[in-house]
Amino acid sequence: MYHIRQFYGLIIGLLILSGCGPGEINGTWTVVKWDATTHLYGVFFADDKNGWGVGDSGIIIHTTDGGMTWNVQKEANSDSSGLLNAVYFPNKTYGWVVGTEGQILYTDSGGNSWNQQSSNIEEGLLDIFFINNAEGWAVGGYGKILHTSNGGGSWIQQSSGSNHLWSVYFTDAKNGWVVGEKGEIFHTSDGGSRWESQNSDVNWALFSVHFVDKMNGWIVGAKGIILHTADGGSHWQEQKSGTTKSLRGVFFTNAKNGWCVGEEGMILYTSDGGATWVKQPNETSEHLLDIYFHGKNGWIVGAAGTILRLSKF
Repeated sequence: MYHIRQFYGLIIGLLILSGCGPGEINGTWTVVKWDATTHLYGVFFADDKNGWGVGDSGIIIHTTDGGMTWNVQKEANSDSSGLLNAVYFPNKTYGWVVGTEGQILYTDSGGNSWNQQSSNIEEGLLDIFFINNAEGWAVGGYGKILHTSNGGGSWIQQSSGSNHLWSVYFTDAKNGWVVGEKGEIFHTSDGGSRWESQNSDVNWALFSVHFVDKMNGWIVGAKGIILHTADGGSHWQEQKSGTTKSLRGVFFTNAKNGWCVGEEGMILYTSDGGATWVKQPNETSEHLLDIYFHGKNGWIVGAAGTILRLSKF
C-alpha cells in the first residue's frame, strides 16, 4: 500500500511541476489563421459549427465549420462607424450585434444581411444577451440598460444607477446580472424592472459576468480579479487568479470547469469551480478579449485578429 501511495504522489507531483492538474483539460488552444489583423472584441456560437466574431470598424466574420475557417460577412467600414463590441445568436438564423454610438444590428438570415435597429441612445453599447428570439438586454456607457421583448422592434431603457456597464448575463427571463466600473454589480429578479446593487468588496472595473445557474456565477475584471458567488450574488468572494493582468472574459461549461482570458495572451483554467486557477499555454501574446464555449468546443478572440480554438476538452 505504501508503494501505491508513493506512486500516486509522484504522478501528482509531476502534474503540478508541469503546470497541469489532475482535472486539466486534454487539449490545447490553437491559433486559427485568417486574412486580417482587425481587432476582435466579441465571439458567439449558435451551435458547434456556426459562429460569429465582431470587432473594429464594423467588421463581422462568420464560420460554418466550427471556427477552422472564417469569412467576412460585413466588411470593415462598409456602412457603419466605430467598432462592434458584442454579438449574440439564440439560434443560427437570428442574431444581434452592438457597438459604439448606440449601434444595434439585426439579422434574420444568419448574417447574410444586417439591418439597423433604433436604440434611441448615443452612448456606446458593450454587451448584449438574449434568452430567446424575442427578449433581450443590452448594456453600455453611462449605465445604460436597454430591454426588448419583441426582437428589437423597440428597445426600452431600464434604470441601473450605474456609471458604466461592461457585461450582462441572464439565467432566465427574470434573473440577470450586469457589472461595470468601480466594482459595480447589479441584479434583477423581475426581468429588469428593478435593478438592485450587490456588494463586490472591490473598487476595480468588472468586465465580464457568467452564470451556470441562478446561484453559481463568476465575474472577472481589472488587476486579475475573479469573483464567485454560490448564492445568486448575495455574497461574492474573491478567488486567487495568480495574476495582476486585466481579465476580459469568463465562461464556465458547468459548475466546475471554467476559463477566463485577458491581457498578453492570458488564459486561466479551473476544474474545481475556481478554488484553483492554472495558466494555460498558447501561441499568442496578444490581448484576449472574449471567450465562448458550445459543448466541448471553445473559441477566443482578441487583438490583431487573434482567434484561438479548442476542441473536445
